[in-house]
Amino acid sequence: MKKYTLVFLFLTFIACNTQNSSNQEKNSNYTEINKEGIINTFVDGSDIEKVNIWESNKNKDIIITFCLKGESVTVLLSDEYYYKIRTASGQEGWVMKGFVKVKE
Repeated sequence: MKKYTLVFLFLTFIACNTQNSSNQEKNSNYTEINKEGIINTFVDGSDIEKVNIWESNKNKDIIITFCLKGESVTVLLSDEYYYKIRTASGQEGWVMKGFVKVKE
């Protein structure tokens, strides 16, 4: 339980320190990736059950889905801290980079 609390606090801290702008994605510089990736749930010494996928990389109000360890995704875009991914079911959203291993 302590590990889950630490991960939650870390994600909350990151969410509180990002800008809230609905047009941020359109106006920011993103790197196009378009590579396959694998979800990793072991980050910073903690292994969690699932990884939240957010509607936006700037405003963490809406979780649109989640992914499990080992799940394949397509990495579409990258910014400094997040990847925009597409799940196998076709949902697109944002996840912290530490939770995705991009295949080379």
